[in-house]
Amino acid sequence: MRGTQRIRLGESVELDPANECLIVGGEAVSLRPKVYGVLRHLVDHPDRIVTKDELLESVWAGTYVGDSVLKVCVRELRTALGDDTKAPRFIATVHRRGYRFVGEVEPVGDASSPTSRAQPEEQVESSSADHSTFVARSFELAHLEDALTSVAGGERRLVFISGAAGIGKTTLLEEALRRVSSSSGARMVRGRCQGTAGSKEPYLPFLECVRGLIQDDSGAALLRRVAPTWFVQCPWLLEDDDRAALEGKLYGATQSRMLRELSVFLDELSQEQTVVLILEDLHWGDSASVDLLSFLATRDSPARLLILAVTRTVELVVDAHPLRDVKRELLSHRRCTELPLELLGPEDVSQMVRHRLGGESVSPEVSTWLFSRT
Repeated sequence: MRGTQRIRLGESVELDPANECLIVGGEAVSLRPKVYGVLRHLVDHPDRIVTKDELLESVWAGTYVGDSVLKVCVRELRTALGDDTKAPRFIATVHRRGYRFVGEVEPVGDASSPTSRAQPEEQVESSSADHSTFVARSFELAHLEDALTSVAGGERRLVFISGAAGIGKTTLLEEALRRVSSSSGARMVRGRCQGTAGSKEPYLPFLECVRGLIQDDSGAALLRRVAPTWFVQCPWLLEDDDRAALEGKLYGATQSRMLRELSVFLDELSQEQTVVLILEDLHWGDSASVDLLSFLATRDSPARLLILAVTRTVELVVDAHPLRDVKRELLSHRRCTELPLELLGPEDVSQMVRHRLGGESVSPEVSTWLFSRT
């Protein structure tokens, strides 16, 4: 949904990304940057619960703020939108968990033309062709599509997407997910490791994935039943009675127990639909997450589970990261596959330039010059 195109949110209400403001009844309504950031994140993830933690991480990344700041931003948004908390047309509160955007989300035109209510026909064609700027990587795309197909049949898979920084790992991943997400019916969640100094939070990328998998009541109930050591990692779900009831059960809980419990949770969850865990920047991951990844990859029980682990090759080697040896061991026992990305070739660069210029021909000299400098 990212871009400069206006987005209709409801009758007489539009979001203007180019100017980071609302258009209400034809009039521009300015928003504070953080208030706009909250609204944009909600609009980019409509009709699902966006947790408070997710919003705080997205809008205030790297800065500690409390829930009260988020509540003030949502209150300002509701005032600007003329929304009612009891009968919301735009932002619904999900008690103790977060918010859900329930308004329309429909692109309506180019934000550079404030009076435009619809895109010209040629602009629609250009927008629909945006994905054609993805070039090469046909083998890698086919491998990822094949992995998702095999997982749908009950075969758990782990695929490493590796390469240097900026080589296109995330671009490949996004293109693959775009191609399969509409038809696969898979449930896809993401977790990202943080490249911060000092000690790292154990299981951070998996905790983020779990939070994405318990957005509905059934997921939360399953987590509480089969993985209580993970359930307590989600404090917004805990009532006072929960804390007291779980205290005895969790006394003396070990790391091995956490591994087993999450495995059971994912196995049961994947009985109903394919689950895709996307672990980004795993070269910054903690050792506990590496152990859990290895445990999940070596399980023999059938599960519709696909894990996509994105890593930088150099960091694994230079930092002697524990994932380096684990990956080597998994590869040797055929418990995973790896897609090491190489640099794009001159023809790939030439093709990308042609796409960017709307299909116009590009001289070989220009392509060669650009290739030599990128």
